Amino acid sequence: MKKVGLLTLLLIMAFMANAQKGQKQFNAGLGFAHNVIPVYIGFDYWVHEDISIGGEIGWRREGYNETNNTPAYYETTWNFLFNSNYHFSRILEIPNKFDPYAGLNIGLYYYDYDGYTSNTSGLGMGVQIGFRYYFTDKFATGIEFSGGNRVSDGKIGISLKF
Repeated sequence: MKKVGLLTLLLIMAFMANAQKGQKQFNAGLGFAHNVIPVYIGFDYWVHEDISIGGEIGWRREGYNETNNTPAYYETTWNFLFNSNYHFSRILEIPNKFDPYAGLNIGLYYYDYDGYTSNTSGLGMGVQIGFRYYFTDKFATGIEFSGGNRVSDGKIGISLKF
């Protein structure tokens, strides 16, 4: 119940902020977790000059060995996240091409174990901290570290503003 309350509070704060209309961003890249490389895509929308909200879908597939180095089964994991980030460039008085940020995420995750009948899903919550560097006004590359995310412990990727 606390998680639903926190999500509601984040949404209210985001929409009550002085909105900077029209700033949207598409994100995509690769994650890092255990011995697999997850993939993700996402979308951010600025509701204030320092605050963005967005969504993300992440996926990874990992094989587990029992004998002879042959995968006995695979675990496929999906994340469907809502996130909110605070961007620190303005208050740190650094150029806009540097975008340090931190925030929270909440969402659904789903595990599918191939070869087994037990699938698992649930609600998860995490935090993230990251940094983007904008080569142009529209194109950036970045890195992010996260905790509580079921698909990866972090990611690297690109961002495109439109």
